[in-house]
Amino acid sequence: MSGFPLRENHLPKKGTIRILVVPIDWADLVGENDWEKRVTGQTEDFSDYWKMITGNKLQFKWTVHKNWIRLPGPSGDYSVPFSEAHPETTRFFNKVIPTVDDQINFSDYDIVHFIAPKSQNIIPETTQIFPWSMVNHPTKEGKIRAMTIVGKFFDQPGAFSNQRTYWSYWAHELGHALEFAHLGSPRGQFLMAGLDLMGVQDGPSRTINGWTRFLSGWLDDDQVFCLPLDRVRESEFTLRPIDSDGSGVKLIVVPLSKTEALLIESRRETKFDVKDFEKPRNGVFVYKYNAELGHLQSFLIPLEPSTSNQDANAWTGLTRYIMKEKDFVTFGGVEVEFVSTGSVDKIKITPAGPNPRPNASPRPQPSPTTTD
Repeated sequence: MSGFPLRENHLPKKGTIRILVVPIDWADLVGENDWEKRVTGQTEDFSDYWKMITGNKLQFKWTVHKNWIRLPGPSGDYSVPFSEAHPETTRFFNKVIPTVDDQINFSDYDIVHFIAPKSQNIIPETTQIFPWSMVNHPTKEGKIRAMTIVGKFFDQPGAFSNQRTYWSYWAHELGHALEFAHLGSPRGQFLMAGLDLMGVQDGPSRTINGWTRFLSGWLDDDQVFCLPLDRVRESEFTLRPIDSDGSGVKLIVVPLSKTEALLIESRRETKFDVKDFEKPRNGVFVYKYNAELGHLQSFLIPLEPSTSNQDANAWTGLTRYIMKEKDFVTFGGVEVEFVSTGSVDKIKITPAGPNPRPNASPRPQPSPTTTD
């Protein structure tokens, strides 16, 4: 799922996806009258986000079902203790779908997002099913490709922000429905976690990397520059920020072997990111792709620039991977130097040679305390 050939078995990566939002409640857990304010703005943010990511190649048609649909039995019978817990997830959708299917014609939609009453505690996190799961939870029309429900998790502050957002959860799960691999363990630590929506949905950086956009056909041919390793010479390039409009190269790919490539892109903080979490957030980003790895593995690894250990965050174990001007990264026989910045970034790529300049020295560690 992390590389070519492109997979497009369930949902289109270009065109229109139809999404339905449905509120569900129970006799012992009644939905609030003003529930729609929880999704107002979230649908617009979701659509605007994907317009930015795909260059408007993927659009969305939203429908919001106005009235609560009452489910049979006590709410406790529907509990799912954590995201995708089994057999609880299967039990949940097996109970929900028949009742909702009797009231809604699902043939008009591709994805359904359920909303539970705000006071609920039966879904502490989320749960979701994907296209490959829908065969076990069919609707009458058999058209739905994925279903989700947001849980109590979204009423709490995020690790990087004051409030989690529905749109970023929906966007992350759409990525999986589009057959995008998760960038590491869903509950563990991995280096791309805070640098991509398909790593962590609630920040700090919520963009989607240039490699995935290249794979999906969202970058035009003239926005991707492929530089074979044996053709690397000292050369300057201009990079258009990955999330900006305008012409120009957005991704440079340097194949290093049959299974590994060096990837270079430019980043700018956008309205979708968590603000001021780590400075600077604007600059050149260099990372590598391993074609032998995929879903739930670290197939993308960010590379540490030369001055990253000089930042205060180095003392907390948090590494800065976005390059500053005059920073450089050396990997696989290639050196990438960040020359200058403005509306676009200028970089220099050179062969590293037999004695390359070293990247950042080992990061200093926090001093031990009595609370360690």
